[in-house]
Amino acid sequence: MADAVRYRGVFEYEDGSWTATSPDVPGAITWGRSMAGARKHLIEAIASLLDVEDEVVGLGEVKFVFPNHETLTAIIEQNRAARQDLEEAQAAATEALVKAIKSARRDVDLSLRDAAEITGVSFQRVQQVEKELAEA
Repeated sequence: MADAVRYRGVFEYEDGSWTATSPDVPGAITWGRSMAGARKHLIEAIASLLDVEDEVVGLGEVKFVFPNHETLTAIIEQNRAARQDLEEAQAAATEALVKAIKSARRDVDLSLRDAAEITGVSFQRVQQVEKELAEA
């Protein structure tokens, strides 16, 4: 689905079923007894409205709404934001690790094990990073 166009989806849970809409495609509204069913039906609805094959439609940003449980809705959004922050921090940590290994090994000429010790990773990880740098 790498070539699929991604649309936003809003999934609202109430009375034991999910209502699914897409703010990007007016009239795209459907439902399902399960999240998976509602997701499948929303993709089908979007594809039908746009007169394209289901395979070229995907969902990108998804929002979940629980009308009778606003606290859950807020917690889900907090979780999403925290996970995004974590992914960004992980990417920054990986970038810093690569720079540290590169400098420790090439500029300071530290041994594999000493580079591992100062960066807090295994010597195997240092080897892996060096291999990736060599292949880049």
